Amino acid sequence: MLDELAVRNVAVLEEARIQPGPHLTVITGETGTGKTLLVGALGILGGDDFRADRIGPFGTEASVEARFVSGDEEFIVARRLERGGRTRSSLDGHMASATELRDRIGASVEIVAQNDHLRLARGGEVLHLLDGLLDEAGRTTLAEYRGLWHELTEIERRATTLGGDRRALQREADLLAHESAEIEAAGFTEDEVTDLRENLSRLRHAQDLLGLIGKARIDLDLAAEALGRAVAATRRAADLTDALRPLAERVNGLSIEVRDALSEAGDELERTSVDPAFLERTEERLALLGELRRRYGDTVAEITEYGRRAAARSQELTETLSVADRIDSERDRLLGALAACGARLTVQRKACAETVAERTKGHLLDLGFSTPHVAFTFSQDGDPGPAGTAGAALAFASDEALTPGPVSRIASGGELSRLVLALRLATGMEGVDVVAFDEIDAGIGGTTALRLGEKLAELASRHQVLCVTHLPQIAAFADTHYTVERLDGAARVRRLEGAARLTELTRMLSGIETTESGLTHAEELIAYADKRRP
Repeated sequence: MLDELAVRNVAVLEEARIQPGPHLTVITGETGTGKTLLVGALGILGGDDFRADRIGPFGTEASVEARFVSGDEEFIVARRLERGGRTRSSLDGHMASATELRDRIGASVEIVAQNDHLRLARGGEVLHLLDGLLDEAGRTTLAEYRGLWHELTEIERRATTLGGDRRALQREADLLAHESAEIEAAGFTEDEVTDLRENLSRLRHAQDLLGLIGKARIDLDLAAEALGRAVAATRRAADLTDALRPLAERVNGLSIEVRDALSEAGDELERTSVDPAFLERTEERLALLGELRRRYGDTVAEITEYGRRAAARSQELTETLSVADRIDSERDRLLGALAACGARLTVQRKACAETVAERTKGHLLDLGFSTPHVAFTFSQDGDPGPAGTAGAALAFASDEALTPGPVSRIASGGELSRLVLALRLATGMEGVDVVAFDEIDAGIGGTTALRLGEKLAELASRHQVLCVTHLPQIAAFADTHYTVERLDGAARVRRLEGAARLTELTRMLSGIETTESGLTHAEELIAYADKRRP
C-alpha cells in the first residue's frame, strides 16, 4: 500500500505530504486548488510524462516521492524534473529509469479517471478489461495463446533474416564460399611475397647479372692473387721489424675479404637462374596476389581476414538456408494452432463478458440507473493478432429503450463516471493494491452520490482507495480526509479530523463553512456513512 506521498513544486503545489490510510482516503478542496495533482503525482511515479510545464514557481525543480509498504517490505520511489527538462528517477535511493519505476509499482497502482471511457473505446483495452476476470481455464488459454504468438513472432523474425529472395541468399553463400576457398588455396604468407618479389627482379635481369658478376669474379680472382703476394712480402718485412707487423695484418685482412667476396660471387652465379619456367611460375604467383589484393585487401593479413569472415558468413547463410524450408511449415503450424487457440479464447472471453456485463448492470442499478444496457460485442474470429483472433467493443445505453452505442458517443459526463466505476467494480481489479479515482463524480449528486460513496467504501474494504472528489456525500465515507487549500498563490494540503472535517463537509454542502444547519447536515452524512460502510 501507499504509505506516504510527497510532492514539491508541482504546478501550484508548493509542498504537500499525505499519509493515506489503508482504506478510503478522500481529497477535497475548492475548484482550481490542485487536488488532482496528487493523483497525477502517482501517475508520474508510474511512468507518465513529467513535462517541463509541471514545474511550479517555488524552485528550480519539481519532485514527486512515495513510500510503499507490502508486508515487511518497504521501498521508496522518486522522480525529479529540472527546468531544462531533464528528469531523474530513483528507487530506494539508487538511480533508476522511468521504466524501472513503472515495472516496480505500475501493476499494483491503478488510476481511474473520468476520461477512461476514451480507453474503453479501444478494442485492446476492452479485451484487457475482460482478461482480468477470466477463470483458470481462460487464463490457461490466454497464456497458451501468448506463448504461441511469441513463437510466431520469432519465426517471422527468422524469416525476415532470409529476406524475400532465397535464391539471392544462396548465390551470396556460394560466392562467399568460393572466395574463402580461393584465398585458402592461394595460401600466401608475408615471407613468400618478399621472396617472390626478390626472385622476380633477379629472374628478369638474369643475363645481365651473370655477365656483371662473372666479370667481377675474374677481377676479384686477380686481386686475390696479387694480395696473396702482398701478404707474403709484408710478413717477411714484419719478421725483420715489428714496426711493420700492423701493416702485414692489415694486408692479410684485405686478402681474406677479397677471398670471401670471390666465394660469394661464385654463390651468386649459382643462384642466378635463367630458367624461363621458373620465371613464368613466379610471375603467375605475383599476378594472383595482385588479383587477390584488388578484390580483398591491400596486404596478406587483410586478404586472410576477409577469407575468414567470408567463410563464417557463408556458414551462417548455409545454416539459415538449411532451416528455410522448415520455417514455412512451422509458420503454418503456428497459425493453425493460434486460430484454434484464439477461437477457444474468444468463447471464454464471451462467457466472461456476460458475467462482467451482468455485474456492471447490477452496480449501475445501485448507482441510480433504472434499466441500463451494457453489452460486449465481438467480431468474427479472423487472422491471429497479438491479443487474439477476435476484437471486442463495449456498447452502452443508459436506458434499455435507447439504442446502445459506443460509450464515447452515447453517455453523458455523469453517466460515464458511473459506468467507469461500475466496470472497475465488476472486474474486481485483481492484483491491484492501490486504486486512485480522479474526479469520476462529475455530473453526479444527491442520492446517486451517496450510492457512489457506498461503492467506493465497498471497494476500499479490499483495496487502498484514494479519491479526489467535490461531493460531500462521497467525502463522508472517508476513513482519511485531506483538503487542498490555496493561500497567496500556493496550494497546501491539510489533514482534516473532528471539527475541521465537519467544517469542510459543511462548505462542500452549502458553500458556507460555519452554519448550524450545515454542521448538522454534515454530522448526519457522517452518521449515515458510518452505518453504510462495510
